[in-house]
Amino acid sequence: MNRTTVTPLPRSLDPLPGESLTGFLLRLSYRLAVPPADLMRRTGLSQGSTYVSPVLSTGLTATMIEDFSVATRLSRAEVEALTLRPLARHFPPVRQALQRAMKLHWLFGKVNRYCPRCLAGDDSLIQQRYGGTWHALWRLPDVFLCIEHRCFLEHLCPACGQPITGNKNRRLISRSAAVGLHPAQCRASVASTSGQWSRGQFIAICGAQLDRFTPRDAPSQQHIDLQARILAKLDPHYPAEQSARYFTELHLLSSLVIATWPAGSLKAPDPTTMTTDRVLAERRSGEEESPAAFTSNAPPVEARACAAILLNADSIHSAPDRSTAISPLMPTYESGGRRAQRYNTWEFSFKAARQECSPEFQRAAVTTHRPERPQTPSPPSGFPPSPCSRLLAGRMDCPLLHRLPRRRP
Repeated sequence: MNRTTVTPLPRSLDPLPGESLTGFLLRLSYRLAVPPADLMRRTGLSQGSTYVSPVLSTGLTATMIEDFSVATRLSRAEVEALTLRPLARHFPPVRQALQRAMKLHWLFGKVNRYCPRCLAGDDSLIQQRYGGTWHALWRLPDVFLCIEHRCFLEHLCPACGQPITGNKNRRLISRSAAVGLHPAQCRASVASTSGQWSRGQFIAICGAQLDRFTPRDAPSQQHIDLQARILAKLDPHYPAEQSARYFTELHLLSSLVIATWPAGSLKAPDPTTMTTDRVLAERRSGEEESPAAFTSNAPPVEARACAAILLNADSIHSAPDRSTAISPLMPTYESGGRRAQRYNTWEFSFKAARQECSPEFQRAAVTTHRPERPQTPSPPSGFPPSPCSRLLAGRMDCPLLHRLPRRRP
């Protein structure tokens, strides 16, 4: 699509505080009564295809920002604020995503969490008509609860029991060709007696109202305090270097907690630890059949499990003696003296991020992985240099010539 074809839409909306690109598109498409796919085309986010990558929610190109700004009448700063790019200096996974790094476990790309009460909106007319806020921060595994409404975030639909964007969603907006869906409606596919025919059955959109869901349980004060500290470090006024170091170390510790669970559970059992037991047990159940099933140490989508893991990791991070606090997470060995693959995954992650950690953290964490083998010089080949190499080495001062192949006597 040419930038010259982008024209202002007949109507637009003011972004809500903390709103995500996806949330803004859902609300505006509902107001204009057009499919989200059509809106994304008209705002310059796609070239006419219904597929738009979820990567755009992390950051837009300069051309996209300009096009979107023209179409929606938003400023460039307002457009960029709909993405996670403003967090790049504080939250390393965002910076890595913008650099096209692969396998970013600490940034959700294909799943969405939500707070039902946030989606319900406040008493303002605009939110009563078009719904409340889909927060951009909900894409961060570190954001597991809503402090305002004191409830854990959810990722499943209470009606169909599926992830709200579908089980195989790899799009910025799932079911983007559908028109008339409220921003707070579930977009997962369900079996039906009519509708679209797919893989031998009719499927339809679930359409349940997520904003009418009553949260199951309330978080503890410990979880609320931890979430408040995490959000404070994501604030643009917080020193960026300190935030980046904290999240790097917190994520490494969380991965180690996951790898060693339940030994990594240092807190008294509560509903979140029991949820973590179940989630990680399900993940490990496929380890024998598929060795890759539990090697990533990625944070779970289930917010309660994430809360328990992060709380344990933060306790280690804030301990007066980190070396002692981290000692229960030492690798265990399987039969035959081999470590589980997930420890190798942790070791790889630690080595990759080691220079971004504090010296104190490096000293504490180094005890959890195998020491590096010293590099020993290769033994001489035993063959004398050829006459040609001796002649050239004597006439030219070039170190590379001394590395010419040696011939056998």
